[in-house]
Amino acid sequence: MRFLAVLTIIGCVGTVQWHSALWWWDQVGPVGIGWSIVLELVALWFWYSGGAWLRSVGAVASLVVLLGPLHHVTAPLWQHSNTVATRVEVVQQKLNSVQQEIEAQRKTLQGYRERSEDRIGWRDVQEKASQRLAELREKQRRLLEK
Repeated sequence: MRFLAVLTIIGCVGTVQWHSALWWWDQVGPVGIGWSIVLELVALWFWYSGGAWLRSVGAVASLVVLLGPLHHVTAPLWQHSNTVATRVEVVQQKLNSVQQEIEAQRKTLQGYRERSEDRIGWRDVQEKASQRLAELREKQRRLLEK
């Protein structure tokens, strides 16, 4: 049973050290591997050397050891969520812009229809305005599908 516990601890420390070494490598270069190992050893030494003050230093060192890998593992998730939020905002802005264009085109088309009651020759203008309105509605539909 102790063998399984030792294997589990070795696996966990190895996983933390792997991510910690990668994070420290990004921060300080190849020396980061040494920093990672030294911080782990310092944390362990303070934890097991006794005394409340030394254990508190060990707790701080453990936090430093764990925060690097935590940042390394979660940074891509944060970046992805920020990218998704930005994309949603851009699509919303485009949708609002298209909605404003649709409203303006509707008003223009309504004006053309009102003027055409008294005069002849507005049919081409109305058809172009109706076609533009249909294009804008199609653009709006595509944006809503995203």
